[in-house]
Amino acid sequence: MSDMKFKSGAVNSSGSAQEVICGFKPRTVKLFLSGGASGFWNDDMADETTYRRIIAGTGSLITSDGITPTEKGFTLGADSLLNPSTSEVVYFEASQ
Repeated sequence: MSDMKFKSGAVNSSGSAQEVICGFKPRTVKLFLSGGASGFWNDDMADETTYRRIIAGTGSLITSDGITPTEKGFTLGADSLLNPSTSEVVYFEASQ
């Protein structure tokens, strides 16, 4: 039997860093924005680092304002494409 933990949900983007609570410290976080952008972080990556893909398909590694794990979830940084101030829905999947 596996002890893997998984949480999915959604938050509204705000343009400012915000904590997302999932009840555990994730090892992997995936983001899917209603506007088409996406992001990925895992525990081999530094805090605030996120692999980001925009709607045009271009991918890049950002090293600030991305995803940072916390003991009870993760902080979604203020990156303007992953957490825009236009209040998009940010769907997430977090696993441990």
